[in-house]
Amino acid sequence: MTPRQLLGQARVHTFEYVPYLASYIYSLREHETPGIGTAAVDDAGNLYWCPEYITSIGKETAAYVIAHEALHLIFDHHRRAVEMLGEDMSESERYICNIAADLVIEQTLHMMRHLRPDGAVHLGAKVPKLGIKLDFPENKSMQEYYRLICEKLKGNQGNPPEENEDGDGASDSGDGQADDGDKQQDSGSGQDSGAGDSGGEAGNDGSDPQEDGEADAPSGGAGAPPSGQGEAPPPPCSPGSGGSCADGQRRPYEVESDGSWEAYGEDMAAAKAEEAIAEIESSHPGTVPDNLKEVLKQKLRPQPDPFDQLRSAVCTSVASPVGGREFSHRRISRKQPPGDDQPLLHGRICTQPHAVVIVDTSGSMLGRETKAKALSVIGQGLRKLGRVKVYCADTHIRSNKLVGTTERFEWVGGGGTDMAKAIEEVDRRDKPDSIILVTDAETYWTAYKPRARIVVAYTGDPSSRWCSSIPKRYRTVVLERGGAA
Repeated sequence: MTPRQLLGQARVHTFEYVPYLASYIYSLREHETPGIGTAAVDDAGNLYWCPEYITSIGKETAAYVIAHEALHLIFDHHRRAVEMLGEDMSESERYICNIAADLVIEQTLHMMRHLRPDGAVHLGAKVPKLGIKLDFPENKSMQEYYRLICEKLKGNQGNPPEENEDGDGASDSGDGQADDGDKQQDSGSGQDSGAGDSGGEAGNDGSDPQEDGEADAPSGGAGAPPSGQGEAPPPPCSPGSGGSCADGQRRPYEVESDGSWEAYGEDMAAAKAEEAIAEIESSHPGTVPDNLKEVLKQKLRPQPDPFDQLRSAVCTSVASPVGGREFSHRRISRKQPPGDDQPLLHGRICTQPHAVVIVDTSGSMLGRETKAKALSVIGQGLRKLGRVKVYCADTHIRSNKLVGTTERFEWVGGGGTDMAKAIEEVDRRDKPDSIILVTDAETYWTAYKPRARIVVAYTGDPSSRWCSSIPKRYRTVVLERGGAA
């Protein structure tokens, strides 16, 4: 059997596990690329594959690799990585992104875990190059895993990389990149994360294919293997071994896009995938991971980014403040006639908009993701104003500080909730032009009508009664995008 025939069988074999991805997997255009030592996908729907590598791993493991690469394309990891870290991200950042996104994909492919290749990334695996173990919670987004890895690296500063005792330290096939909407909800899959993943499964025999011939990371875990551009290819299934679909960085072997994937190919694949999911869910509900259904929905029927709406609301609110123009003799009017004997006309002074942020710091707002949303709101205000006054309030005002960076914000509170009282107190005490209130709205409202414009950045469930109870006279922006810090 030739390598190409083996690859074809592997693509067909994916149908046994993820039939709803067939439209994506079968639409990938093959490019035999000897010497790259792996299989990879670019952001234009091209599948690059090394014949020696496909032959070495066999049909079943190749099926896992192909499904893994297709998910990089479906989850738009190339775009999300750039959105999160910019186009000039460092090799260390790319490496951590690879691991974070591979954690997301590994959980999405929970039904194929027994097929994953040696050294694949999973929850509970060790990463010797970073000196850490991926002992993180399940069902998190790529951004959240990226943050968790960075936090662990900071706590590991100065410590040598861990020894790889059980060979579970390398990344999965095809690396991985940023992922906003792809939280893992495996719908009754019964995932077994943690160290338990490493035992008793195919492809985890205690050996580490990456251990030989690779340099250790610098102390503190900031190192990364080569990206594959102009250098020897990384070992198969290691971070950096995939294509530009994973991190937005083109590889030397990739061909120029003809534009067909962007123009109509992806839309057709997504529509067929959604139809296949609906058919499967009609007879076997809960079979398809929720994150996959959500990302296809966003591709076909994109919703306005709530943070863009918030940015618009904040900028509009502070750019056209109540009482923003003041007439005074301190400035000469442009219409002042010449001559000392002429009456002195009032000049017009445009005052600096006065906007403040109130953060609901009650007990119901103490979740990590909720705090991240609050920091995002503060960040929007800082982009417009440079500095912004931030109040922390639960049943009453707990603190107020002028904040110039989100790192200076301190969360003070943890009690009950009375946002109506907080708005009234801030409106009367500070007399702002605009108030941006960050809250889950689990409070009661009064008939008090503040002088300031009110923008409510709502962090809770938009279908909740708390959302519908927010006064209509306030502009409400629902913050649904998880992990947007």
